[in-house]
Amino acid sequence: MSPNADFATRSAQAESFSLANMVPQVHANNAGIWAGIEGVTRQLALQEGELYVVSGGAAPEEFTPKDFSRHILDAIGRAIKH
Repeated sequence: MSPNADFATRSAQAESFSLANMVPQVHANNAGIWAGIEGVTRQLALQEGELYVVSGGAAPEEFTPKDFSRHILDAIGRAIKH
């Protein structure tokens, strides 16, 4: 879940749109609070230098890959280590 804005070249930005770099979420979340989390992470990296960032989603226990087309994950999150 690396944001497009964090890639330096257009080629790298295009590659960020792989399904391996996505989780299903409501647009209002992606454009709202999650965009804010990405911005804060970017600012922290500029201030502190190298960061380790892990982002991902949480699905119900019975979730299967075919559910991606019709189910929004229960939660998404990010952990940052300086």
